[in-house]
Amino acid sequence: MLNRIADALETPQQAEFYKRAETKVADSAQGSGLRKQATAKTKAMLTRGFGALDIDVSFLDDAQG
Repeated sequence: MLNRIADALETPQQAEFYKRAETKVADSAQGSGLRKQATAKTKAMLTRGFGALDIDVSFLDDAQG
């Protein structure tokens, strides 16, 4: 019973810890250009895959800017 109470009390603290960690990882990825590289590689993969099926692919973010 005490373990369950302790788990219930620790959950918000853990959630805050994970939220901060996620923010730091996202910021680091953005700053290093990793997100941009991953986006470009994903677009290339999808374009090749659908292109092999004779399907043209366009991306909304490409049209915006």
